[in-house]
Amino acid sequence: MATTASVGHVDAKGKYKGAGFHDLRRFAGSLMVTEGVDVRTAQERLGHADPRVTLGIYAQATSASNRRAADTIGAALFGTRPKRGPIANVDQSGASS
Repeated sequence: MATTASVGHVDAKGKYKGAGFHDLRRFAGSLMVTEGVDVRTAQERLGHADPRVTLGIYAQATSASNRRAADTIGAALFGTRPKRGPIANVDQSGASS
């Protein structure tokens, strides 16, 4: 019988299967950059010697954020609805769809 853990599980033979330290570290780094934590702070928390290292590793997260920002600005300027990610869309009345 397998036991479930918060980020993985222990299989029937007692071996842990799931996220490792670097998986959690990468998740934390991506989350910080995506949520707007400045690169210098993320760099310090992740222990990188240079912010270019942080940007190099987490560029995908910043690219996604830049795309959302561009979509939002386009919507404001041209009246188009910005593309949304996995978060529920909210219409003008505030109701979730």
